[in-house]
Amino acid sequence: MKTSIVPGFSAPSRSCFMSYPSPPFFRVMSWVVVLTGTGCGASMDAMYEGNIRFEHCMALDAQPQVATGRRHACWRDWLDHYTYGQTKDRVDHAQSRVGAPDGP
Repeated sequence: MKTSIVPGFSAPSRSCFMSYPSPPFFRVMSWVVVLTGTGCGASMDAMYEGNIRFEHCMALDAQPQVATGRRHACWRDWLDHYTYGQTKDRVDHAQSRVGAPDGP
């Protein structure tokens, strides 16, 4: 006689744990879900990083005590490395800031 930790419930029979082959469609779909789910992670991280860097450059522009060269370097770096997934108006703004002579 099997004893159970919880009164009134018995352990599941071995047949519950037998694996049955799944149809090929479900195997393929499970791989699609896995690959698309992991594929979005890098792009979302890149877009987030681009947003953070953009706001950082905007903050430098808002501080008059920050040297112009440092502001321009921030925008050039953003244009070179962080434009993935960004809108055209942000890219245009960054390009105009790189070419700006001085001030915000």
